[in-house]
Amino acid sequence: MSNKRQNSANELRRLYEKASDTYGRAVKEHKKGHREKAKKYYLEVIKIYLEVIEPDQTKRDKISTKCHEYKMCVEQLGGELKNTIDIPNTHTISHGSTLDNLLNQAQSIQNQAQSQYEQKNYAEALDLYTKAAEIFLNAKKETKNGSLQQQLTTKVKHSLERAEELKGLPMPTKKTLLTVRSANYGKNPSSYKLTQKEKDILKHTSNINGRIYLPWDETDLKKEFEDDSPFLYDLDLDPDGTLSLSDKQRENFGGWKRPSEIMSNPKMIAMICSSAIKQDIVIDCSFVASLCVSAAYERKTRKQLITRCIFPQRNDVPIYNPSGKYIVKLIFNGIARKDNVWKRLLGGHKLGQTLITIATGDMTDDKADEVGLVPTHAYAVLDAREINGLQLLQVKNPWSIKRWTGPYSHLDANNWTPDLMSLLNYDRLQAVHNDDGIFWIDFDSVCRNFYLIHMNWNPELFDYHYTLHSSWPLNPSTRKDALNLGYNPQFYLEIKNDTNKDSTTFILLSKHITITGENRDFITLHLYNESDGKRIYYPSKPWKEGIYVNSQHILLRFSAPPGESRYTIVVDKNQEVSEMKSLEFTLKCYCMSQLKLTEIPKHYPIEKQVNGQWTEKTAGGNPYDITYLNNPQYRLSIAPSSCVSPGDKLRIHLMLEGPKEYAMHVKLVWGKGKRITSVLAKDILVQSAGYHLGFCYCEMEDIRPGDYTIVVSTLEPGLIGDYILTIASNFNFSLTPIPLEGAGLYRRDINGEWIKGFNAMDCDDNAGYNKNPCYHIKIKEMTTVKIRLQAPDIKPSPMLSVKIYEKHPIKFLGNEIGNSGPYASYPQGVCTNDVTLQHNNEGRMI
Repeated sequence: MSNKRQNSANELRRLYEKASDTYGRAVKEHKKGHREKAKKYYLEVIKIYLEVIEPDQTKRDKISTKCHEYKMCVEQLGGELKNTIDIPNTHTISHGSTLDNLLNQAQSIQNQAQSQYEQKNYAEALDLYTKAAEIFLNAKKETKNGSLQQQLTTKVKHSLERAEELKGLPMPTKKTLLTVRSANYGKNPSSYKLTQKEKDILKHTSNINGRIYLPWDETDLKKEFEDDSPFLYDLDLDPDGTLSLSDKQRENFGGWKRPSEIMSNPKMIAMICSSAIKQDIVIDCSFVASLCVSAAYERKTRKQLITRCIFPQRNDVPIYNPSGKYIVKLIFNGIARKDNVWKRLLGGHKLGQTLITIATGDMTDDKADEVGLVPTHAYAVLDAREINGLQLLQVKNPWSIKRWTGPYSHLDANNWTPDLMSLLNYDRLQAVHNDDGIFWIDFDSVCRNFYLIHMNWNPELFDYHYTLHSSWPLNPSTRKDALNLGYNPQFYLEIKNDTNKDSTTFILLSKHITITGENRDFITLHLYNESDGKRIYYPSKPWKEGIYVNSQHILLRFSAPPGESRYTIVVDKNQEVSEMKSLEFTLKCYCMSQLKLTEIPKHYPIEKQVNGQWTEKTAGGNPYDITYLNNPQYRLSIAPSSCVSPGDKLRIHLMLEGPKEYAMHVKLVWGKGKRITSVLAKDILVQSAGYHLGFCYCEMEDIRPGDYTIVVSTLEPGLIGDYILTIASNFNFSLTPIPLEGAGLYRRDINGEWIKGFNAMDCDDNAGYNKNPCYHIKIKEMTTVKIRLQAPDIKPSPMLSVKIYEKHPIKFLGNEIGNSGPYASYPQGVCTNDVTLQHNNEGRMI
């Protein structure tokens, strides 16, 4: 190659690289919303391409095409090209004549009108027939062919007649709902207005990896395909611009073309076949595996799966759109499952009611090469057979290459008998020389070498279904070691089974994914059947216990018995291994019987939390410990003005959370808001059911205004740690901590002893009463005293009493001025009230 030619090639390479880099900047600025900068870069790309002197005509045509595309980008951004920029016309792009375009467009819209009419969407059909008539009329003006004009006149007349007919039919108000679901206890689907919470959830999770995926709306489809000219992407809606070719694609393809540019009679879909699908540029094996199994399903069962998701359609079949715009309806609905897998797998496949994929887990390279599998890879299941007890699956690697090498593979000459190959229409010798990625494998080998089985069931199997959108907000107080299900999303499920046999029920949770990356949320569903549909707090053994998986979809399957059943569904997360973050999800229930599904709300709009601590002074233990009186206590005050409307009941909910190894308890006592030193059963209004590790709660349905005392305790005294006390109610209340006994007073402890026959002299009715232990209190000024008497070493607790007397100058005991009340045998002992003493040189006696 001469230096001149070499320099020319280098210059071309430099210009192409510069153009590519500048285009990347233009797209980047547009994504950020910097319209002026984006326009500047698009214009710069055009100028760079105009500098290119390309000897190859095909490449010159491509440059011209790109320049025109970038010109459209500039115009869509509100800019225009300067007169000095002259873009050459492309010689290879031909969209056909104006007449051809009008005819194709009109016929397409008329087809859509017929489809909407058949679906009884009369308002949409009316608009489409009217639009078709207008375009047929425009096409008539474009031709001088008398025969064609007559045909077009007939088409215009037909469209207008259909439109007139539709005007006499009822036109329902256009629905702008984001979802359609079956009504409670209703068999036929009906529109249901989403709650504001559900709208917010769907709005938030429509943004996936920075891109907006709008919820599906059937009524908006007709507007999507009404373009009078070939469809061009809208950078405001799709800032990524046109789909660029990868480096590998550029090696084999020249660029994107419209079907009308490369064929005379475009057809949307010519054939559905799994063998025509191969994973190459697309790196998501699970997506390609899903396409393979979906294509195999549609081809085998003749039931629409792929084709019904592509629009525009006529009679539920995708059709060619002359404007070049198509919409794909994406549905994600899979689940990893185990309990009789083969039986359900085979039965579902035979009936054509399930799609199946399987996935490998982590394995070493040596192990993978040994068995012919790919680590952490998804495979499509094309067929399932059971022959004389032998369980076999036909599986496809989406790569269309590399196959299983174990039992029943193409390398296994022992297990493949002529009869078996005949029954399965399999030629092992041919398979040896043709690696298309498809292989047979026995189910035992699947269980040993694959990590997950995903089964996607046909929802049309069920007569009733219901959908809810919900979220699990991150609660700052939730800890990884929490044992409280009260914060978890919970749902009430009611099933009315009018038959005499069990009713199959599926509950499916689908997590909303908004960013790519490793899924570290291990979620499950638990079902409780003895809860009467009420909220669950303690993590007791559920009736149906789910398995924690980090799949996007979690399925719980059970059978509802005849009659009316009420359940509580609990969404749970394995906090030990999951991320501490919020979760948005959709919950669907499918059943053969009538059902009702609602979220269990929090009944208490008012909630207050106290962050407290058991310390050396306040870790008092249970009611049988002498230090129980030192436990943290709170005054709950309910004013009469807090009462709600007549007939409504005041409800309160107490919840205590702490270290998971601490058994704890909470109770509400009628104590007039004062510190409780010992508790009688008659004074307890409500308390948690025993001491529970890490968490306990109680609630009262009907409480009256007044002052109450809340006591929080651990089973054992001396356990130091933090706790959270939550009080929730449907009325206003105030909460204040109650000081420890004797707070603000000086304390002195005296250890004494009763000695039989010396100073253990019984009660004050006994003649020797004055021989009981006595102590003198000397004061120099007026003071307040409180005396507590305890007998910790005497079991069981003896009947105790303590009294304060004036010291009399003559008699041993003067007037009684304070006492602890009647003799009592509380473990915490007895105590006087606060007694105010005046100064007296003689002092006082206890």
